[in-house]
Amino acid sequence: MSPAGLRQGQEGPTGVVFAAHAKYHCAMRTPLLTKENVPELCMDMICKLYSRHYNMQVLNVSPADMGHAGIARDRIYLILWLKGTVDQIMDPEVLYSAISHYIQRFVKTEPKDYLVSSQMDYFKEAERIAVRRKLRVRTLKANLKKKKGNFYDQYYVLTEREKRAAKYASKLYRTKFRRDPEKADNLFIHLGDNPWKFLCWSGVSGRLPTFRTSSGKLWNPKRKVFLTPKDKLAALGLPVTPQVALAMGLPVLPIADSLRASAVAGNSFHFSCSTVVQLVALGCYRFQGGMYGKGTSERAVKPAGKAKAAAAKPRRKGSKVASNPGSRKSTKEEYKHQVLVRDFVDSHVKTWLHGSDPTFLNEKRIERERRAILLSLVLFNFGWLPKDSKPGSNKDAAIEAAKAQYETRGSPMQSTGWSPAQVHMFTKWQLSQYAEGKIRKSALGGFAWLLPKKGSDGKPGDLPGPVQSYIKSQSKDDDDDDEEAHQSSIQPLQ
Repeated sequence: MSPAGLRQGQEGPTGVVFAAHAKYHCAMRTPLLTKENVPELCMDMICKLYSRHYNMQVLNVSPADMGHAGIARDRIYLILWLKGTVDQIMDPEVLYSAISHYIQRFVKTEPKDYLVSSQMDYFKEAERIAVRRKLRVRTLKANLKKKKGNFYDQYYVLTEREKRAAKYASKLYRTKFRRDPEKADNLFIHLGDNPWKFLCWSGVSGRLPTFRTSSGKLWNPKRKVFLTPKDKLAALGLPVTPQVALAMGLPVLPIADSLRASAVAGNSFHFSCSTVVQLVALGCYRFQGGMYGKGTSERAVKPAGKAKAAAAKPRRKGSKVASNPGSRKSTKEEYKHQVLVRDFVDSHVKTWLHGSDPTFLNEKRIERERRAILLSLVLFNFGWLPKDSKPGSNKDAAIEAAKAQYETRGSPMQSTGWSPAQVHMFTKWQLSQYAEGKIRKSALGGFAWLLPKKGSDGKPGDLPGPVQSYIKSQSKDDDDDDEEAHQSSIQPLQ
């Protein structure tokens, strides 16, 4: 799709990748997607592939939006959300613009800022090229006698054509801008092109030209060096130095293979841009009906098909084993298809609650409770969020895990005597504190020794003062509010 090269577009060898990607995600019904490509991307092709199943939003993104004004790598990002499953709750362009303006107040790089390699890095890169071109390698000691500074002079490894290209571009820069190119910090010349026909440099834009997978070098006349793969990856926002890694809270990205690193840099998105776009996508879209989505109650479960329907029929008279139609009496009920807590239907959740405390969480007491309150009871008594992994591979294992958590927490339902509605209010308050970073994930739920106890006459304990204040400050709750409260817990604190 790039304007460089053969410009075959969707007819090129990578055109089939778009079709395969669309077919897979449409079949899997992936809720939210982000795609990155060049501004020249054929949108007609994208619409034909995705528009039947997905809505689409286009974002025009530049590294300058993320403070990386020293590199040219303008791209478009497509945010696709599944029709009938995901809703847009905010305009992504508005959120992206707000983040961009905030970052630009503090950061604005120049091309010279990306020269992060050490003298040894420049020496190794020159040595690799000299060996390939059958040139004599100039040692570090000999280089220091000839040139002062922290940069290893790489001019001697250039071919005659590259030297002529650098000389022509330097002369043109001197004529055009009336400045000495050997004093220009931010001048970088692409030596892989023919400068007499097509000059690619930073002389006009003040930005590093777009990287490519070719072996063309970006030459800096002042320092007599060209960008190493480490410099290129730094320009793409990757943590290749300890200082950058520390600021980003990430480990340093090692560069073991310079050729592979150079190829990645030539055909890669900008790391900062991709990160912010994914943040914007997650912040601007939500499942319809909240965090739990649709079809999660037993009323929404479709019949399992002819095979399972036939298995549920009673046996004929005279057979050894008879069963009631539709009954599920097996105590070894397997949880094969569920992955997270939120994947279980309400009847499963009620079974766990009843199994942990048949008195205060009796199935008759919670029989008519809505799903949001059931999940609040799970969080309060077991400490499990909807996004946590399933507690066991079958019903017995899940009940055993629930009972262990309940007893570890001091049987909070029995200790407080609270009703499910009171537990729900307490849980909503807790999740609001968790979303604001005031409590950690390990503190979520009820712990009997930290909560008011019920009276000797069995009267439930009062809700804590902060919870009562929170309830008064809230308007009348509905299902969406309940789900939004639980949804605020999607990122656990470290």
